[in-house]
Amino acid sequence: MDDKQAIEALYKQMYRAMIAKDTATLNLVHDDEFGSDRHTWQLQLRFQLVKHDGSRLFTAACA
Repeated sequence: MDDKQAIEALYKQMYRAMIAKDTATLNLVHDDEFGSDRHTWQLQLRFQLVKHDGSRLFTAACA
């Protein structure tokens, strides 16, 4: 899987977890730097990702 495919898969995993209100999965895909408060809302977001131990984690978001 190349970087683009891995990032697309991470986004899909995050959005499915948001829809299902699956906080356990959201905690897995968000890096500790992302923040302690996680919310869902209907906004378009720009995310920053970090590659850690071969996988990617969300580190920041901007609406």
